[in-house]
Amino acid sequence: MSANSSNNLLSNLFKRWGALTFDKPWFFIGLCAIMLALLVSQAMKVKMDMSTEAMLHELDPARVSYDAFRERFGREDVILLTIPTGGVLSVPLLKKVAAVQAQLETHTPYLNKITSLINARHTYGQDDELIVEDLLEGFPELRFSESELLEFVLAQPSYINRLISEDGQFLSIVIELDTFVIHGELGRQLLSEPENAEAVTAIKRVVEQTEQTEGIDIYLSGEPVMMTTLNAITSASTQLTSTLGGLVIIVFSYLFFRRLSGVLFPLLIVQTSIISAVGVMGYFEAPFTLTTNAVLALMLGIAVADAVHILTLFYRYHGEHGDKRKAIIDAMTHTAPAVFLTSVTTAIGFLSFLSGDLASTSDLGIYSAVAVIFALFYTITLIPSFIAIFPMKKIPVEDKVNVSLQGFLSICAHVATTYPRGVSYASLVVIVLCVWGVTFQWMSYDPVDFFPDSALEKREYYDIDKHLNGITNIEILLETNTPSGIFDRQFLDRFIASQELLENGSFAEKNLADAYSLLNILKETHKALNNNKSEFYTVANHSDLVAQEVLLFEMSEADDLYDVVDDDKSMVRLSLKTHHADGVDLEKMIRALEKELAVLFEGTAEVQLTGATVLVAESVPRAIKTMVMSFVIAIFSIIVVMIILMRSFRIGLISIIPNILPILMGINFMVILDWPLTMSTIMVGAIAMGIVVDDTLHLLYHFKENYVATGDSRKSIKLTLTSVGPALFITTVVFSFCCATNLFSDISSVFMFGSTMGVVMFSALMSDILIAPAFLVWAYDKR
Repeated sequence: MSANSSNNLLSNLFKRWGALTFDKPWFFIGLCAIMLALLVSQAMKVKMDMSTEAMLHELDPARVSYDAFRERFGREDVILLTIPTGGVLSVPLLKKVAAVQAQLETHTPYLNKITSLINARHTYGQDDELIVEDLLEGFPELRFSESELLEFVLAQPSYINRLISEDGQFLSIVIELDTFVIHGELGRQLLSEPENAEAVTAIKRVVEQTEQTEGIDIYLSGEPVMMTTLNAITSASTQLTSTLGGLVIIVFSYLFFRRLSGVLFPLLIVQTSIISAVGVMGYFEAPFTLTTNAVLALMLGIAVADAVHILTLFYRYHGEHGDKRKAIIDAMTHTAPAVFLTSVTTAIGFLSFLSGDLASTSDLGIYSAVAVIFALFYTITLIPSFIAIFPMKKIPVEDKVNVSLQGFLSICAHVATTYPRGVSYASLVVIVLCVWGVTFQWMSYDPVDFFPDSALEKREYYDIDKHLNGITNIEILLETNTPSGIFDRQFLDRFIASQELLENGSFAEKNLADAYSLLNILKETHKALNNNKSEFYTVANHSDLVAQEVLLFEMSEADDLYDVVDDDKSMVRLSLKTHHADGVDLEKMIRALEKELAVLFEGTAEVQLTGATVLVAESVPRAIKTMVMSFVIAIFSIIVVMIILMRSFRIGLISIIPNILPILMGINFMVILDWPLTMSTIMVGAIAMGIVVDDTLHLLYHFKENYVATGDSRKSIKLTLTSVGPALFITTVVFSFCCATNLFSDISSVFMFGSTMGVVMFSALMSDILIAPAFLVWAYDKR
């Protein structure tokens, strides 16, 4: 089938569909209403999830390992309360700590345990007996003086930078929430984000009350706190940008169409499309993540574009002869095929994210494509139906806005058709310069940096990271695959050597901090069983003796033991504290750490790194791979569509040039402002490719029709720009301003995404009304 016959087939199909929906409006409005009602009920189920594991698919090996770790050892992402001591562990201060700890135990839902100096593990020997009890057993009575207590605490390696800073200036309360909860018939489930938020809110309330009543400062942070806060900021940001996006559509629709239907119809299409897509997300239990939030405002612009193109021609035809039915059928016949093709290319741009293996970007691709398809369906179904039932006044075609736009577009057409080679060569030079500029772009993934600088949570996060020599953990699991294999002397020797090497070591120019593992318990126990002498703070020399000491400790404090070993003593856990770092740097550090551990434990144990910090590092290279693959797929797919549409391999390839330039301009815009590629902005390329090509397709489609009629490329360009140019202009303006609503977001990555997409859309408009026409004239002159 030839391209012309394909176009005629599409035109005839949409002609018949326009007539059918116009003639039976209430049936199709009712059908859409029923479908929307069903999807609204599902949309209510969608939840925000900014957690690290939400970036990965449930069956991803890294997430499976993390889930297995949490199943065995519980959560490693704790909530930290840090309190200044003034360098003295006074009884009044400790009473305040005990009071806040008691309040937290009473009022915190989903609480697993709380640890502080009040109930810290204290292991010692007495009368040849191993005793494990709370450090301040019987408090407020103290077995030490205040000065002796501080000296004793600072001499305990297991406390340092976990329960008290190494300089004694800050002590901390460590809160561990439940990993799982029971949900009726659903049974045992991971603690959900709403439940996590409930616990964090309760803790914040206790902290605020304590600060007021006790007169002390308390720093509060930890990943659960940060994620709950980020969820709240994202939710507020989404509501704001969606509202502003709706206002943008109302204002520009009115300015362009100057009639109520021109405002209401696009707005209804936008709302129904977005709600329907969110409803599909709810049905498949897909969460709202930071990436989907970043493009929500952009989706408003995408949804309104289809309606604008069809309404533009409808109002023109209706203004000429006043027949609603004929006007909408003609509009559907002439522009709906282009709308269909642009929807396909936009969906392809989004679906290209399926090439990656990140759940967050895959979900973005799927549900954004779903929104695009819904926008197409509602546009070609509801607009003819609404036009049929609403009265329409015959209004002259020309108005000041259109006249001004056509004058500007005529100038662009004149420049492009008079100097096609000059414009083409100049654009190629700009592309070369932009490609060179792209080499200066850099990658970053730092969720904490997403917070506004004014956020209290961000300041306290960095304060705790500084005071406690790190705030995040890397979890290392060492599996011997043999029951009681951890007591093997060869393994123990390597384990001891590795902890000494890793603790405060440096990998890929990033420093590790304190370590905690079974070795801490072994050393405490061995010292206690040797008259509490400090020189015996070491691991026993014989494996049998180690096993006996572990058994003694297990009989006294099994819970602490099974925080660091599994049931059959074949696996141990080593927790390494790290300072907060960018995900890119973490990825380099973890790769170097994996290599070192593989050498250390070769032949004795399998090494596995896990934890939220590792998941962040795992996501960085995948994001880069996703960006590259999705961009290549989007370019290839769109080139194919162009070639089929234009029936020319050469012109299809040439037409992609004005679509690559806007993306390069956007990336160079980020380079100039020293903005990094983040998990949000890294998607600009593939998303933009699917969107900016829309205007080019409209241009090519109508240029082709005009060229068939006139046989003159220059005349065809002028006719095309003056006829469809105003619609291209207004849709691009709406796109740009919808993107600009992200400038009001408090999340830095969303702010950068919106700004960059705005630059891309403006550059795309200039490319389509100046560069693409010049290349077309140049190409057709060579035929």
